[in-house]
Amino acid sequence: MATVLQWQSHVTDSTDRDTILGNIDFLESFAGAITGDDSLHSNFESIRKKLKDGTLKPTDWKSSTDFQTITTKLTESSSGKIKELDDGANKLIKRVGDAEGDIKSQGERLDTAEGNITSHGTRLTTAETTLKKKLDTSTFNSFKTGYSSWKSALDKKLPSFASASELEDVRTLINKEVSHWTAEKTPSPLKFTAAATVKALTQPWGKDEDPERHADDLCTVIGETQTDKGVSYRFVKHPTEDTYKWLKVIDNDGILALNKHNEFLQQYDTDKTSQQADINDLKEKFGTSSSELTEINNKIREDRRKAEERDKQYKVVVTTKGYIKDGVIVNGGSNNGTPVIVHTAHVYDNFGNEKTIEARNKLTWTINKGRKTAPIEKNVTGLVCEVTQDQFVQDGTNPHYYNIELNSNF
Repeated sequence: MATVLQWQSHVTDSTDRDTILGNIDFLESFAGAITGDDSLHSNFESIRKKLKDGTLKPTDWKSSTDFQTITTKLTESSSGKIKELDDGANKLIKRVGDAEGDIKSQGERLDTAEGNITSHGTRLTTAETTLKKKLDTSTFNSFKTGYSSWKSALDKKLPSFASASELEDVRTLINKEVSHWTAEKTPSPLKFTAAATVKALTQPWGKDEDPERHADDLCTVIGETQTDKGVSYRFVKHPTEDTYKWLKVIDNDGILALNKHNEFLQQYDTDKTSQQADINDLKEKFGTSSSELTEINNKIREDRRKAEERDKQYKVVVTTKGYIKDGVIVNGGSNNGTPVIVHTAHVYDNFGNEKTIEARNKLTWTINKGRKTAPIEKNVTGLVCEVTQDQFVQDGTNPHYYNIELNSNF
């Protein structure tokens, strides 16, 4: 999603009319992404017209009434989004409070169950008889000595309480746990490095641990003398190689908020599932139905579905190298000696990771869309689109310009 900061970064300080007109389309695109509509189109069109007919000087366009209207509308739109984030945070805090009450209630129920078992000798005798029927004698004797001694034997019987696919769901959920660390200095390496080398380095979690276990973990720098204090990095694995690196998180404040949100949800689900699992163990051991296990499994599947939905969200940021001045390209790139204006798209996932490989064939640029005469419409697929001087439009006395549009099929 475009931000006011990204929009402002494209407001040029140039007083050259061609340069200003060359950036107006990009400014309007970012404004549309922020407001979610084309309500500011008439203001942008008014600026274009006045610049072209000379009624608005290139030195005065940012102080014009139309530009002030655009700035006010964008500030209001951003304020609305901040309020939405505040409302979401309040709902999250309430959910955590509800979760703590739920966990406390489950613990009280477990204490009550244990008290009933202790105080009712006759019922305990009946329970022992039931256990002897379900377990062999040696396992039962181990059960009476304490939790740690009999749990291992009962774990071997776990397949009789849950299917293999249900157990695999639980293992997968545990393996995908994401932790948030802090460090006095910037974590390393910052370039993809072999797993064995990374394992030998001192990491926020220590040394000699399998890097695979910490894929997608976050680390925030807290050292007072560090230039990147407060910046977060994500521990990522190469998509095709057994190498790892720490990747600086883009839009750090948003990622920190999302991470806190995920930590609350994980703590809630973990504590609640742990309490419920202990209750289920008692119920199973004393002959009670195991229907609660099905409920837990359904909850795990739903959480995984929500996580997969979050992973499908992407943000696209476009950077431009070069601009038009007096009908020629200035400060642009070069393609075999031919000057070009270079447009580059950067695609980020919901966690701030740049998705270069996944996005390269899913972006389509359209230059001069709808034109049937030279320079005619041209389509380019990929992360980069280069515009040459022969693609500039020259309509009568109007300055040189071109239109460019970016679409994706994510």
